[in-house]
Amino acid sequence: MPTTTIASNSNNDYSKDIKFLLFVVTSMVLALGAYLAHVYGWVTFGKPDYITVTGTSRNLQSNQVATFNAGVTVLNPDKAEAVRMMNEKAAGIMNAIKEFGIPEEDLRTSNVSVFQEQSWDAASQQTVFGDWRATTSLEIKLKDVSRSTELSDLLASLETTDVFGPNFTIDVADVDEGTLLSMAYEDAKAKAYVAAQTSGRTLGKVTHFVEGVPSSAQPMFFREGMGGGGAPLAPGSTEVSKTVTVTFLLR
Repeated sequence: MPTTTIASNSNNDYSKDIKFLLFVVTSMVLALGAYLAHVYGWVTFGKPDYITVTGTSRNLQSNQVATFNAGVTVLNPDKAEAVRMMNEKAAGIMNAIKEFGIPEEDLRTSNVSVFQEQSWDAASQQTVFGDWRATTSLEIKLKDVSRSTELSDLLASLETTDVFGPNFTIDVADVDEGTLLSMAYEDAKAKAYVAAQTSGRTLGKVTHFVEGVPSSAQPMFFREGMGGGGAPLAPGSTEVSKTVTVTFLLR
C-alpha cells in the first residue's frame, strides 16, 4: 500500500509540471505573435488621442507707481572739486525729495561716473585733456501717482541737469496671479471643448499643464514728462496677462 501512494503522488507532480510548462510556452508564443503582428503591421494597437491648447487671460490695472530719474553733471578742471560739487548737489536733491515725502527705500543711486574729457588735436596730432566730468543719477519711485506733477515740478526747480519721467507702472505685489491663472485655464478648456465637439469627441482629464509666458506688463498708456510746466500727468493703466498650455485626453 505505501508503494502505491508514492507512485500516485509522483504522477500528480509530473502532471502539474507539464501543465505549467505548457502555460509558459503558450504565453511566450502569444507574446511573440503579438509583437510580430505589430511590427509587420498585421495588428495596430490603439493609442489614446489628446488635444493641446493654449489659454490666455488679460486684465487692465490702474498704474500705481511713477518712476523718475534725476541726473546731476558737474564740469571742473580739478577732479576732486568736480566730485565734491556733484556730491553736494546730489545730497541737496535727495534731501528735497525726502522732504517731499519719498521714503529712503524708494530712492536709489543708479549711476556714478567720473572721467576726464578728451579731444583729438589734428594740428598737433595729440590728445588734449579737458575738464573732469562727474555725473550721478538718482532713481525715484513715487507710489502716490496723484502727486506726479508736483514731483516733476520739484525736480525741475532743483539743481538737476536732466530729469526723465514719469514712467508709470503697476505695483506687481497687487497682481492677483492666481485669478489670472484660473482664467487662462478656463480659456484653454473652452477652446478644447469646442475643438472636441467639432470632431464628435468629449473632453477627458487634464494630462499636462504648463504655465506659459509669465505675467507681463505692457503699458496701455505712457506719458513722459521732462519736468516743469505744471502739465497734468495721466498715469493710465497697464495690461497684465497669463498664458497656459494644457493637454486634455479625448474620449
